[in-house]
This record gives sequence, C-alpha cells and structure tokens, in this order.
Amino acid sequence: MLPQKSHRAAARKSFVALALRTHESLPHALVRSIQSEIEKALERLGYDGRRGGRRASKAVHEVRKHFKIARGTLQLLRNSLGDDVYREESCCFRDASRPLAILRDASVLPETLDEVAPKSMAIRDALLANEKEVMRRVLHDERAFAAAREVAAAALIRLQTWALEGGVVTVEEGVQRVYRSGRRALALAKTAPTSENLHGWRKRAQYLRRVLELLARSGGLARKARELSRLLGDDHDLAVLRQILALDPQRYGGQEAIEPLLEAIERRRANLQEQAFVVGRRLYRDPPKRFARRLGVRRRAA
Repeated sequence: MLPQKSHRAAARKSFVALALRTHESLPHALVRSIQSEIEKALERLGYDGRRGGRRASKAVHEVRKHFKIARGTLQLLRNSLGDDVYREESCCFRDASRPLAILRDASVLPETLDEVAPKSMAIRDALLANEKEVMRRVLHDERAFAAAREVAAAALIRLQTWALEGGVVTVEEGVQRVYRSGRRALALAKTAPTSENLHGWRKRAQYLRRVLELLARSGGLARKARELSRLLGDDHDLAVLRQILALDPQRYGGQEAIEPLLEAIERRRANLQEQAFVVGRRLYRDPPKRFARRLGVRRRAA
C-alpha cells in the first residue's frame, strides 16, 4: 500500500530549484528540467509493476510525481513551443498518468478512512481488498507500466526536436497563464463547489506550487501554494472515499453502516474547503501581471 500522508511531506523535499548553466537561456533550462523528470520516470518504470506489492506502489507514486513536475514545467513553455506542441505533450503525460491515478486513489482510501473513522475495521478491510483488485487490474491486466514507459520514451525523443521561440518574456507569460488559470478555478469552485471543480482547482494550485519551487520562490507564496494543495488534496481523497462507498454500499456493510461515515466525511470536507478558500484568496489576490512581477522571473534569469 502507498505511504499516504507521509508522501506529501516527502514530496516537499523532492523539488529542486532550477539553476541556469553558463550561456543557457531560461526556456532551454526548463527543457532540461523536463528531460530530467522524464528520465527519472523511466528509471522507475524499469521495474516490472505486474508483480504488485509495496515496491510497485512506491514506483507508481514516483512516476506520477515526475510526470506532474514535467507537465507543470511544460506550462511555462507553452508560448515558446506553440499551442499545438504544448497540447500534444501535455496530453501524453496526462494519458500515461491516468491509470496510475486510479491506483493512487484506491491506495489512499484506507488511511483516509482512518482520519474520519479510525475504528471502522470492516470497511477498512474492504477498502484494502479493493486496492488489491485495482492494482491487479491496472498493473497486470492493463500493463500500465509498459504503456507509461512507451509514452515517456517517445516524449524523450520528441523533446530533442522542440523548437523554442522567444526567451524569458515567454516564460513570464507562462507564469501569468498558470496563475490566471488558478484564479479562474478558485472563482468557479467558490460559485459551484462540486468535487469536479474543487479537483480542477487543486490541479492548478499544484502547478503553481511547482512553478514557485522551480523558480526558487520558497517563501510565503510557496508555503501558501503547498498548504492549498494539501487542503484540496485531503478534500479530494475524502470525495473519492465517499464516492466509492456510495456506489456499492453493500460491499462496505450496507447503507445503515456507512451513513454515519458519509456524514462525517461531509463535515470534514466542509472544514477543509473553508480553510482552502481562505488560503486561496490570499494566494490569488494579485492580478496575473502583478504576480509575475512579484515573482521576478526576469531578474532570476538575468
């Protein structure tokens, strides 16, 4: 089973701020960073995940992390690469990660349950059985590692042919784009706080977090982005738990057994969302251009 809440703490240490080499432009440094993440993912994908177990679970977490970092970095290059190339590459990483995300969600459920109902051992056992089923289907039947390995290897080859236009200005525009999409996602989630909208906001908060850490902004902005990602991540885990319980209540003890748990989940989610909106309003208070100036992209590339 995946190490759950602890893996978020470990992830905070996994990001390395970008350092420019002599005579290297910022866009080319970002490409180099993406290449490094793909290579790290390929190292993890060298393991035969079909055997399952803890080693496979750890590999799933690491591969998803590297794909996410690569995809988040790619957003800063959108104007340099052009929309067509950007969309093609972004979709490749998304599609390769999707089966692994299903496994991640199944793996996080037992510990998520522990946070709201630590004594529900029968439900926990059923969730563990569900995790094993999902692991077998995704890693063995669907051969998700092999599919992800093919995507990563092809992306590594295509990366060598990327033609970059513009310079630091286009990266600054990418920062504005990432920040603007997060502001819009915040507004949408505030108007309609559905699980889908909150999850969409979470993904954009994670992208902003990676931008801040990549560009060596480890101060208050990065802390707010990490906190927002954590709050929305916990809310997402609870939403997934609620969904799986509601879809098949008999497997988890029947409607009468899960009803108090569903109510506890909703109370916890309401609290997490309230905190997330407080942090989000602080993080996204600036217009995008002002935020990019605060970040000092041009100064850091000088």
